[in-house]
Amino acid sequence: GHTDSTHLVCSPLTPEGRAAIVPPPAPPLPATRPGDRVVYHCHEFLPGGGGDGRSYSCVMTGYSGRQTTVHLYELQDMHWVLRASAAARLPVSPPRSKVVLVDDTRFYMLSATNKILVCDFPSSSISAMALPNGVEDGHTGRIMLSRGDGSGGIYLFHVEGSQLRVFRGDDNAGNWFLADTVCLRQVCSNLGISVEGQNAGIKLHAAGDNAKFVFLGILGAIIFLDITSRKAEKVYELAPRDDKDLVSVHPLRLMWPPVFPLLNDER
Repeated sequence: GHTDSTHLVCSPLTPEGRAAIVPPPAPPLPATRPGDRVVYHCHEFLPGGGGDGRSYSCVMTGYSGRQTTVHLYELQDMHWVLRASAAARLPVSPPRSKVVLVDDTRFYMLSATNKILVCDFPSSSISAMALPNGVEDGHTGRIMLSRGDGSGGIYLFHVEGSQLRVFRGDDNAGNWFLADTVCLRQVCSNLGISVEGQNAGIKLHAAGDNAKFVFLGILGAIIFLDITSRKAEKVYELAPRDDKDLVSVHPLRLMWPPVFPLLNDER
């Protein structure tokens, strides 16, 4: 949110330790009404196909009045290349969560208007997808998207009281169905954490592909929850001085064993 800030994508495990600067905002969009201004948001993510830590894409979204434009950049040899663009006149506000990549051509972004922005670059189209019936976010961090498998579906996590609900969406028809429900009161009981009366304090911080796991924020603790086994683990405890609104969790795929470059003997 600052004009003097710079985002980098670094490759620290390469001997040369190269870095690439995230591309600058696209050219300003024409204002549709007097006083309209363009709002840009930049998102970086690691596609599931690469696995080498270098296959990054960057999605740049621009908003001006009712106009929404999305640009897709691809990192090629540590240089950003504009791959595709799409535009539509949609009353969708800027996204509040990171982009979810489905198949390297379709992207989902949760908007602040309880809509999901769907970007399809082969057809250069942008559309809005409704949330499941009865699901509303209300800026509380109780909704998060998760990438589905190769069929092109998408998952949605939603915290309802002490229940964690998992929806599966069909992006072709825009339909949702309830795929799973987890009682947070039960899975967190062995951690000595009670969620009774603390519904508003439960937040979603990160989600794994195919809704396999999720990171939750409960009473100042970061909880890792395996959806299949229903096993919960406390992975971090916030200090009293920490600002809970600034917590950011980013799961990383780790190749094991890790391969480190040879160190340069010159000091």
